Amino acid sequence: IASTTHSKMSSSNASAAAGAVDYENYSVTSLDYDSARVTYGIEVIVGSLCCSAKQPLKNLHLLDAGCGTGSFTAALSGLVGKVTGVELNEGMRRRALEKTARLENVEIKEGNVTDLRGIFPDSQFDGVLINQVIHHLNEVGSTGLPNIKKFIAEAHRVLKPGGALIINTASPEQCCKSMWHVATIPPAAEGISKRMAPISTLQEFMVEAGFKAGPFFMLPETQHSKEYWSDKEVVLKEDNRNTDSAFSLATPEETKMHLDIWKRKIEDGTADQFIAEWEENRKRLGLSVTVIGYKQ
Repeated sequence: IASTTHSKMSSSNASAAAGAVDYENYSVTSLDYDSARVTYGIEVIVGSLCCSAKQPLKNLHLLDAGCGTGSFTAALSGLVGKVTGVELNEGMRRRALEKTARLENVEIKEGNVTDLRGIFPDSQFDGVLINQVIHHLNEVGSTGLPNIKKFIAEAHRVLKPGGALIINTASPEQCCKSMWHVATIPPAAEGISKRMAPISTLQEFMVEAGFKAGPFFMLPETQHSKEYWSDKEVVLKEDNRNTDSAFSLATPEETKMHLDIWKRKIEDGTADQFIAEWEENRKRLGLSVTVIGYKQ
């Protein structure tokens, strides 16, 4: 999940993912979240499940951890037997319930992805997906990324033997070099890159938890709509910024200063060249990465 406000918040208002560490109010953001978002990488998710499954997709049970408004939950419901979404934030969970209300093979539950005990028993799922969430588990100032480790351990517990853990995130390099819209506000780009775990770190955590580290895939597709991604004025609109968590990591003063600079770039024609350069990086480095592990 990803979205933003410029206010810091208490743990009681934190997002779907961690419940204890976050930097935006998803109860508010959930209202705008889907306006600029699209599902992507579905073929990678399904392919990862197929590589480990010993039965047809229609028999598989998938956990969508930190399911947000339920977009991926709904998209995957027609491809597998059952999808269970778990979401802590009330606003996001409400939207997910509305979106999936008519899908008989979907269940949405309240829960914290770092501690699923009391919600799910051991060895229940054939696959666990966590999509653009783990940067919300990374508590600023902590060392060793303990909450990401907790989630991976919980994923291992609730997976059946041979089950797949599918983590979609962004690498620090992708945050710094591929996301042109975030790059318009450098403090936001720097802040979000520090919250992203390197691919090698995720693989190490998987192995520590008992997974066999699988492949990873760099995805060039954007999680934003074409209209959002191609509009050079998109970052000037607060509602649009409220669909990407990176922007919340810049102060209001920093945001105003850098948006004023971006306005001047649009006016003098240099914005197009800036975007073109970053788009070349996106084609080379991708915008996100999917890291896969299999429970042994």
